[in-house]
Amino acid sequence: MNHQPETIVILGGGLVKDPAGFFRTINFEESGDRAGITGDRLRVEAAHCLYQENNQRVIVASGGQGFIAGEHPNISSVIKKELVQLGVPEGKITEENMSNNTYQQLLFLKDLFSRQAAAKVIILTNKWHLPRVRAIIKNNQGLKSFYNGIKPKYLAAERVLLKHNPGGWREIIKSAYASEAMRERLKLEKQGIKQIKNETYKYE
Repeated sequence: MNHQPETIVILGGGLVKDPAGFFRTINFEESGDRAGITGDRLRVEAAHCLYQENNQRVIVASGGQGFIAGEHPNISSVIKKELVQLGVPEGKITEENMSNNTYQQLLFLKDLFSRQAAAKVIILTNKWHLPRVRAIIKNNQGLKSFYNGIKPKYLAAERVLLKHNPGGWREIIKSAYASEAMRERLKLEKQGIKQIKNETYKYE
């Protein structure tokens, strides 16, 4: 009988420096990157909710330096710190800190889970991000067969938070997804998916 715990994978995004000089994940009301808002902090909050549902789960915080190497800590280390602050035990969290974009995260995670038998995986990210994640896995031959084999569960952080605390999150999420910044984000995500399908997407 397989007793391996389910693994929550948080796909890392961007960071922002607060007035005290500490880096943290980005909220919706703050600027993301030039492609619009991201709301990466919701992934951390949602992972905490999923851990509270079942404290046998373990978490992988994914993300290295991104595209501004040397200017901030690894994204994975910031995610881990925030999870610990929310109450997740440090020993339940593993870092993947070699990747710099979504494709690389999925690639490094493939290597990680290839070393684990019968991995049960939740891939957690924002709602706007999930379609591109799925498109990469479906269309990239280096990833497709592996992820089809483990059949991960894909969860949107927004959905998790609305389930656990609808009163606290409904208006925040509704406002963010009605914004011009989110429309720009979704427009560029659709362009990325189109490029993936017509094989012009730059994975690296």
